[in-house]
Amino acid sequence: DEGVLKGVADIMNAAEVRSTSTIVDADGLFLVAQNPELVEGRTDCVLTPNRRELERLAARLNVAAEAADVAAQVARKLGNVVVVAKGQRDVITDGTDVLVCDEPGAPKRCGG
Repeated sequence: DEGVLKGVADIMNAAEVRSTSTIVDADGLFLVAQNPELVEGRTDCVLTPNRRELERLAARLNVAAEAADVAAQVARKLGNVVVVAKGQRDVITDGTDVLVCDEPGAPKRCGG
């Protein structure tokens, strides 16, 4: 719904003005893929994409989705936002530092 997406964009812009940290998941990631400028340079912003959401962001930013460092490339292209890429191995990166977690845990849905 366009009204909802506009409302979310307004909230994200207000968070930036107030220097409020933001966590973006689900439909928020869909919005960011459409309008990456919403988070560009926001080092206080955390994106939490699953595999499909990361592929969508990568395509929008002209990053090869199959690249081994796709999460880091996406983070760099967005001005070093934090990306927590969820999957078989979770990757946490700001485009410079990369942490990988492949510890088994509770069952989770990977890849949307």
